[in-house]
Amino acid sequence: MSKRLKDSVNATFHLHPMEGVAVSALEDGLMIVDQTACALYNNVAYHGFEGLAVEAEEGPAIAEGLGEKFAMIMSNHGLMTVGRTVEEAVGWFVMAERVAEVHVKAPNGKAISDGAAAVAAATMSTDLTGWRVFQWLRRSVLDG
Repeated sequence: MSKRLKDSVNATFHLHPMEGVAVSALEDGLMIVDQTACALYNNVAYHGFEGLAVEAEEGPAIAEGLGEKFAMIMSNHGLMTVGRTVEEAVGWFVMAERVAEVHVKAPNGKAISDGAAAVAAATMSTDLTGWRVFQWLRRSVLDG
């Protein structure tokens, strides 16, 4: 993600899906074990969330912890993504949840090397990727 996103975040998406919550409970976080996960390489922040999401001070702490990244794993809580648009934030969330699902289903999977993950991330984590994933999802659901 570029610094441009941090300066123009207009949407956030947060749910408690089964696999996302499972990954958020893991001490070691998310392991990059498949090609889709490479899009998240160096783009996931971790937040030691233990309070109530409605506490006013939690918002700035989450924003600071997110930094320049577009996805966050909130410890023992779930996943969150951000974007310039709702579509982009939702698209990144769908990718993050899919990556969490693969991680949960392959807990002893072999991690992709940092070098290979970085090369794949350079093409998979562009400014438009989240938006494109949302467009694919929309067409899949609405157009059948």
